[in-house]
Amino acid sequence: MPVRRIPALIGAIVIVAAGVTSAAAAAPSPSAPSPAPSAGHATSSAILGPDRGAVANAGHKPGPKPSPSPSPTPPPGGAVQLTPWWNPSAPPWEPQGSGTDDAGQAYSDSNYWNFCGPGATAVTLGFWRANSAFAGNGNAFVTGIPRASYTEPNSSLSIRATTTWDAIDSVSSGRGAILYLAENVGPLSDGSGWTYPGIIDWSQAYPYDGTPVNRIRDALNWVINGGATVSNGTLTIDTSASDAGPYAWTPYTSTLTASDIQAGIMADLDGTNPAAQGLPMPVVANVITASGHAHLANWSNRLGVNHSITIIGADNAQGTYTYVDTCGPGCNNTGDAAGVYTVSQATMVALLAAETDHDGLIW
Repeated sequence: MPVRRIPALIGAIVIVAAGVTSAAAAAPSPSAPSPAPSAGHATSSAILGPDRGAVANAGHKPGPKPSPSPSPTPPPGGAVQLTPWWNPSAPPWEPQGSGTDDAGQAYSDSNYWNFCGPGATAVTLGFWRANSAFAGNGNAFVTGIPRASYTEPNSSLSIRATTTWDAIDSVSSGRGAILYLAENVGPLSDGSGWTYPGIIDWSQAYPYDGTPVNRIRDALNWVINGGATVSNGTLTIDTSASDAGPYAWTPYTSTLTASDIQAGIMADLDGTNPAAQGLPMPVVANVITASGHAHLANWSNRLGVNHSITIIGADNAQGTYTYVDTCGPGCNNTGDAAGVYTVSQATMVALLAAETDHDGLIW
């Protein structure tokens, strides 16, 4: 799945919207030529993180995306954007590799630089509120999870900090959920491949501790179906909750066209994907941050790494996608803040195609 950079190598979502910029600072959308997709793989090695070792996808097989209705190509000019669930002053931002936690304790743990998978999962869950179609309330989980301490579950790791995080602190929303997803959740239905809890594969030593794509999909579905609920400050876990839907995983292949991607993303965001039963669905995109010809707005066009982001908007007239990146200063290679950015649709397709494991979309 997506790969996260090694920091030392780089210097150490509901209304029509047009022209969305960063929550912190406006970043120009990079332009890119029409993408020329690579051949792709029929299956994915399904691992996210720097220089990832391949981790086989155990359990669910990647399934096709349900066909959007009524047409595979949305009409030109369509636009939708999901309203962010966080305060602009505290966007979803992963804890950095070193710093001070919410209990005021200093820590240093390079594994934290690889939390884009849990970050994109938490961002996506925050858009799922209580409803009659699904038992879970992802927003309550992300914004209300009680303060807790977290430790990587593999006791043999040479770097293994214990840190304490709130659901929302003065600079970030969702850190408690990010750490819970990274280190505590599961194993879910793909349990035969989960040596340790957490959607991160903790059986791999840093910097190979990536996030298998099937675990992102399953964690999303499990919480949405009531697996982790928060009420009156109490977290309740239901290990029997289903992780079978609404999200599906589609690895990238050359047969997945720009029009297919546009139609699927629009169907998710505007609530016409039948799997979501009328609810809007953010999309997790597994991309490379830079391909040499195109790059994410908050990353430079060098040292591209596999990475997970959440698409929360699309404007077909402007030809853009709006995304959330939980990677901030010290994690990306520009120093730009975690938050909301916009790139051209051609750029997004090119970066999906260039992602080295072809991990595609969770939608």
